[in-house]
Amino acid sequence: MKILDFADLDTSRVKPAYRKVVAAIANGDFRAAQVRKLAGAGHGKLYRARLNDADRLIFCVLRHNDDICALMLEVIVNHDYEKSRFLRGTVIDEDKIVDCDAAEAEKEAQSLRYLNPERTIVHLLDKPISFRERGSIQQSEAFDAVGRLAHHLQSGRAPSRGPLGQSHSPCRVECGLRHLSRGLLARW
Repeated sequence: MKILDFADLDTSRVKPAYRKVVAAIANGDFRAAQVRKLAGAGHGKLYRARLNDADRLIFCVLRHNDDICALMLEVIVNHDYEKSRFLRGTVIDEDKIVDCDAAEAEKEAQSLRYLNPERTIVHLLDKPISFRERGSIQQSEAFDAVGRLAHHLQSGRAPSRGPLGQSHSPCRVECGLRHLSRGLLARW
């Protein structure tokens, strides 16, 4: 299984445990990573792996053509699932979530339209997006701007001012972001 990382994933607190768990997931050994399926989560099929006594790793499984990938999304510190940006306030009872094996996760994998073969960093708007490498500085800056706007929207902190100082409502920014992302993706 190929391992992908969400662009905003921070593993600095748990780096050795993260490497160990990710290696187990990459080998399809969900038992060693103590993977469990999070039922009722708000952002598709999500899974959690045990990093240590207190911390968990949230990830999802994606399919691109015949390739299966695990997208590492977020480290949950001290079982604090309520603060997760991917669980969207879903209450998780650790005693009620069920074990999951790699075969089951592969069957339920979310489809990914494009996957850059040279990059393992994935961005999320309303679904996972893997960008192609681009040569021009303007295109690179546009993709960075889309990523920053997506982060603001997902965290609930949309920028209040545009580049010319005009005021933007979060709804207007979100609509603009979707329009911009569709335009950029359509050019590929």
